[in-house]
Amino acid sequence: MTRTDSPKMLAHQIETALHLRVGRHVHDLDVIVRAEGVILRGQASTYYAKQLAQHIADRVSGLPVVANEIAVV
Repeated sequence: MTRTDSPKMLAHQIETALHLRVGRHVHDLDVIVRAEGVILRGQASTYYAKQLAQHIADRVSGLPVVANEIAVV
């Protein structure tokens, strides 16, 4: 997270990137950005979509994903 990025702005950027890449495969998404990293919550249709969401969040934010609480349903 750069000094100019607010946690809210960064969360929005992550959500937008996830929507574009995994679309309907991840839903009810909640992205929380903290100083120590990103927390993902929601539901995914496959384990692959869950892992892809984590990878995208890591790339977009430059922060580690400290918790991936996306449930595969």
